[in-house]
Amino acid sequence: MALPPEVADRITVRDTALLVIDMQRRHLDVDGVGYHTLPPEKAREVTARTGEALTVARAAGMPVVHVATWKKAAGLDAPRQHRNPFMAWQNGKPIVGASFLRQDGKCVEGSPYAEFMPATEPLPSEPVVVKHRYSGFYATELELVLRELGVRTLVVAGVNTNNCVLHTSFDAQARDFGVVLLADCCGSMNGDELHRMGLRQIETSVGWLSTVDEMAGLLTVAVAS
Repeated sequence: MALPPEVADRITVRDTALLVIDMQRRHLDVDGVGYHTLPPEKAREVTARTGEALTVARAAGMPVVHVATWKKAAGLDAPRQHRNPFMAWQNGKPIVGASFLRQDGKCVEGSPYAEFMPATEPLPSEPVVVKHRYSGFYATELELVLRELGVRTLVVAGVNTNNCVLHTSFDAQARDFGVVLLADCCGSMNGDELHRMGLRQIETSVGWLSTVDEMAGLLTVAVAS
C-alpha cells in the first residue's frame, strides 16, 4: 500500500493537514454510550490507530482539523434533517450490515453521544467543523479553514468509510485537494464489505491509500508500539 514517490513527496507539514472525521462516541464507544457503532474490535482498532495518527501529526507540527456531526439542542435544526427525504425515510429502519436500527435525534450538541473518543479529542488549538450531511464540505466552513491554513493535501481518517469519509473525500478531490486516506484509521458500522468498498472507490476515483506507519515514516516521527 506504499504511496507512489511523487505522492509521498506531497506529505509535508507545510501544506498537508490531517483531517479527522466523526471520531465520536456514538460510533466508537462500544463499551459505553455508542449506538451507531462499528463492530467492537474494529471500533477499538480505528480509535487507537487514529489516536496514533494524531500523535504523529502533532509531533511533526502538521495542522489537524476535526469534522464532527451533531444537532442543536432542543431540536432547533430538526427541519433541516427532515427536509432530506432519504434521511427521514431511514430513521427507525435497520442499518445495512448492522444489527441495530437507525436512530435520529440522539446526537445533540453537549450530549455524551457527540463527545469525541478520549484518544482522538481535539486540542484547543485545533479547528472543529460541524457538518449536517455526509460531506464535511457541504454548507460548512471546512474549505475556508483549509485554505487559510495553506493546505493542498489532506490525510484523512475517521468513520464511516463508505459514508462521511467517502463523501468528504470526493468533495475534497473536486476542490483540487490531494487526498490520502489512512486505511487503518477508518471503518464502517455497515461492516467490512462496505468499508472495503469505500476504500476501493477512493483508490479508484479520488486519491491514494496509506497507513499511519507510512505517514510516520514520511514525517520521521516514531509511532508508539
